[in-house]
Amino acid sequence: MNEKIEHCVIIGGSSGIGLATARRLVGPAMKVTITGRNEDKLKDAWKSLGGTVGKAAFDATMPNEVRRFFDGLGPFDHLVLAASGGKGLG
Repeated sequence: MNEKIEHCVIIGGSSGIGLATARRLVGPAMKVTITGRNEDKLKDAWKSLGGTVGKAAFDATMPNEVRRFFDGLGPFDHLVLAASGGKGLG
């Protein structure tokens, strides 16, 4: 049987709820891409996930950076918004 592999993008996936969500989703039926603004933190999160997920560093508060990311991403099935920060994104 050929099951479709789905793709989940997690904005704010380098820590907290976003990283915990990535840990739960990583597997043979789910491609996961995590994002974060801090490249070192993102790299540590990526390593903790076994280096099996996609990753992209950008500031989710900057519309041009968000647009650039999604323009180059390609198709995806699910989007998790877990971005935060000192002031939050609210």
